[in-house]
Amino acid sequence: MSESLKVLNDHEVDHWDGDRLKRKGYSLFLTQYLLNKTVEPDPHSPKPFTLALDAPWGQGKSHFIDAWMKDLELSDPPNLVMKFDAWKADYLVDPLIAFMAAFKNCLDESVKRHCPSEDLKQTIKEKVEFAVKQARRALFPAVMQVGAAALKATTGIAAHELFEFTKESPDQPSELLGKIEEGGIDALNEGLDKFFEKALEGQNERTFAIEAFKESIAAALKLLSSEKKVISMPMFVFIDELDRAKPSFSIAMLEGIKHLFDIPGVCFVVSTNMEQLAFSVNAIYGSGFDGRGYLKRMFDAEYTLPPALGESFARLLLENVHYFEDSIVSGMPARQGAQVDSKDELIEAFSWVARAFELDLRSQRKVMDTVWAAAVGIPNDKKIFFLWLSIIAAWRHKSPEGCIEIFNKKNDITTFEKCWQQVVKHDSRIKVMIPKSFNHDERIVMLKEVAWRYFQATFENLEKRSSAEPDINLYDYPDSVLIKIMDELPRTRLMHQQYPPSIGSYFSLVSTAGHFSDRA
Repeated sequence: MSESLKVLNDHEVDHWDGDRLKRKGYSLFLTQYLLNKTVEPDPHSPKPFTLALDAPWGQGKSHFIDAWMKDLELSDPPNLVMKFDAWKADYLVDPLIAFMAAFKNCLDESVKRHCPSEDLKQTIKEKVEFAVKQARRALFPAVMQVGAAALKATTGIAAHELFEFTKESPDQPSELLGKIEEGGIDALNEGLDKFFEKALEGQNERTFAIEAFKESIAAALKLLSSEKKVISMPMFVFIDELDRAKPSFSIAMLEGIKHLFDIPGVCFVVSTNMEQLAFSVNAIYGSGFDGRGYLKRMFDAEYTLPPALGESFARLLLENVHYFEDSIVSGMPARQGAQVDSKDELIEAFSWVARAFELDLRSQRKVMDTVWAAAVGIPNDKKIFFLWLSIIAAWRHKSPEGCIEIFNKKNDITTFEKCWQQVVKHDSRIKVMIPKSFNHDERIVMLKEVAWRYFQATFENLEKRSSAEPDINLYDYPDSVLIKIMDELPRTRLMHQQYPPSIGSYFSLVSTAGHFSDRA
């Protein structure tokens, strides 16, 4: 490992405590890679670099870059780090103006926090202010406005009218033709000459302004990094949620990064879903456009974040299970010598549901939120049947209509199987060990079997079930899930009294809890 890759002290890595997806190693690797690409070949001549961090929605990209940013900020000396959430800013008309404001704020804060002398602060401040002025000139060249004004003064025609006229059909009458006839062809030609003359001047001014902007920012960063090691190069700029922003915003943001912010010593990490971003490109440039090829030109490298491991994420989601630990029932098969309804069993149960329903991380979080919200409505003297509650929550998440349909068709196996197949394309199975006198028998159990057993019990009278099946083998899974349900029967029961199971309320609880909005 290169010496330029900083190592944090033990007390400084708390931000990785929640790294249930075991991704810290990837951040260390990427830091070293980006240092090698930007500053290690020649620290006195840093290079710009743009990395695409690719992963589908719901795969924990935002948590990963947040923790990675903390590593960079806490290193010694620290890297200058900035994060820009494109999705939160996409209501704005111009992404580069929003980004420029965030970029300037980041530099200003860094100067206040890290600069050792007032003279240095003032020097850097002047360079940043000059850079911002150049950026404004690059984005809005004044000569273009002058050229448009000259065209209007000479001919009485606004520039935007002329551009619209070129798009019109020659067979369509236009108000602009009347203005041209009134002013004369000579006046039009004179106005156009002035307009395009100013347009050329504007292009030259824009080119000069962009270069001046880049040089000023690079100089400011060099001052910060060279003066008593105030900061380390490069500056890391993280762009998050670009694939969730409007296509026009996303593409303007990308092109601005490439052309305006291609600054020595600035390293961009764009966290996105490349497949979705390619769709955004096609939405702007047309369905026949090579969106993927376009993106390859925008980035110097692409890195695909490895997919999350289901049980690791389930463990993270179950951190707050202690609120219900005295009343929760996992719903998993009994195992000799294993702790009943342990947290590991709950993790296994939820991971089983996530695999069967093919839930990405964002969907898993939503389903777990629904489970805990529904659990609040279960009376304190009743057990929480976690596996069944998770199945219903996942089912509703994938198909609210299917959930309602099976609830209305009580104990109809045909409707149940039809609706199950609509949401579970490839059912997940587990291996169940059934202890015998001197060995074990093995049985494969599908999640659908467990769901059907719970579904049947949902509408049953427990008194009637108790009479029909007085003794159930603890290891006869999934029938054994009935044991804990039957425990709800009171010891003293009234004649002809109905004793519905508490799981009979689960469909209603999940339906109500499921109306909470998904978290961004």
